[in-house]
Amino acid sequence: MDIWYQRWSDARPPRRVLCWCIASGFVAFVIWGLLLRPAALRYADIQAQTISAKRINASLWPQARRRPVMTQVKPSQPAQPFSPLAFQREEARLVHWKPQQNGGELALDASWGAVPALFSRLALENMRVSAFDITPQGKRLRLSLQLEIGHAQ
Repeated sequence: MDIWYQRWSDARPPRRVLCWCIASGFVAFVIWGLLLRPAALRYADIQAQTISAKRINASLWPQARRRPVMTQVKPSQPAQPFSPLAFQREEARLVHWKPQQNGGELALDASWGAVPALFSRLALENMRVSAFDITPQGKRLRLSLQLEIGHAQ
């Protein structure tokens, strides 16, 4: 180690400056090669992808302008008249119906899978459910519904 230090201190200043520049240049080249060059290449790839995406986006706009977006309007189905006897099926059995002035009380024995369909069917028949109660009744469910006639169509 003393030999390298001795040579460095005995060397003339222009030679020391030249060695220092070469060593600094080598370190800078290694840093550029290991750290900065891959980042610059990745940045160039991202820039190329951005330009490509902009071109694709610009090419798709004329097609989008030519075809207007059509909203599909479902024709409104007329409300079916309500009949408690229509609920007498395999998945639901009518227990009782107590009519009132603006609706009534409907009691059904139904399987759990049939319950959501019952609510959908009542909505199609213009009946609103103001209250309901579900209790187990053997292997089935007893569904008691307070119904009101819906006025908005």
